Amino acid sequence: MIETMRIETIERPFDDLSCLPYFKWWAAQTTNEPHMITETPEDLLASALVALFVFNSTNESPIGAAGIFPARTKDGEAIFHQGQLTVEMGSNVVAEPYRCHGVGKTLIEQRIAIAKQRGWLPVSVTSNPIVHRVFEQIGGIAVNGDPEFKSMREGLCLCTDRTPDCKICPMAERGCWVFSQPK
Repeated sequence: MIETMRIETIERPFDDLSCLPYFKWWAAQTTNEPHMITETPEDLLASALVALFVFNSTNESPIGAAGIFPARTKDGEAIFHQGQLTVEMGSNVVAEPYRCHGVGKTLIEQRIAIAKQRGWLPVSVTSNPIVHRVFEQIGGIAVNGDPEFKSMREGLCLCTDRTPDCKICPMAERGCWVFSQPK
């Protein structure tokens, strides 16, 4: 863990436009990652239920960001699993010089804790094998072969034909992860 970092949690960020510069930094980081959907600052700001930013406490520059987003179908409908709201822990980014120092893992663990406190089911869709290893370390469960989660995975899928051929498909092997069992 980096000793000189500060984490800020922003609840309902769409109510606080003073944080827009941080969302611009966050969106710019998504353009550099092959396993991520490129986001705009406006989309991130408008859709995040909770945003977390990590700052270098020496110079207050952002070094990491992540959010909790309502999981929605491609038609915009909220996804529930066994009556529990499903939220996606998306767009976890860490600036290159700060990777492999625990920043990303900290963002993941904090988002899981926030989601569980609110009674939400935290999920993540990723094809990144480095993130898969972190998920395994913290007790994440890849649910691709589990028929109990099939409808949730299908709801998260943005593809029209439900084939696991895109880089972020929840239907792909180890593409969809759950972090707590439903109530």
